[in-house]
Amino acid sequence: MKVPVTLIIIILVLAGCRREPVAVPRRPAYPRIQAPDTARIAADGLPAPFSVSASAVMVSPRPGWLDVTYPAYGAVANITFTRGRGPELEEALANRLERMTLNAGGLPSERREWTNAAGFRILCLRTDRCATPWQFVAADSRMVVSGALRFHDPEAVMATDSIGPILDAMAADLTVALDSLR
Repeated sequence: MKVPVTLIIIILVLAGCRREPVAVPRRPAYPRIQAPDTARIAADGLPAPFSVSASAVMVSPRPGWLDVTYPAYGAVANITFTRGRGPELEEALANRLERMTLNAGGLPSERREWTNAAGFRILCLRTDRCATPWQFVAADSRMVVSGALRFHDPEAVMATDSIGPILDAMAADLTVALDSLR
């Protein structure tokens, strides 16, 4: 009788080892975020070259404006291109910087500044739990390019833990676009 009991225990142990492997750690409630396509497409008819991920949809509702929609993420970046010289350009830049501050609503923000290869001074502002969680302004001696990213679902903005990876992916895509401004 010892042999059949030992045999049954061995069979049960071996049967328990045949499960499908599960990657650990992975919580089923958190979806994996797909990064935007690395292929780029350029918008036509704008005062400056601007290209985004091929997975985005670009529409120019009027001259000098560009709406970049990310259908997979439920978000849109509203971008404007303002040409000018001297005081006119300085006024447009000051207006946009004020607008960015007002949009942040006094919430803590992460700020990133740099100058791209073409000489555009770029400022990006990330503010979690805000209607426009990622804003930017880029300026050189002839133009101000500004924009704000917003989500179609305003309640999604409050879910910072789940929206953070999506915001990171779109911010990375738009950062590449800002670096390519000429």
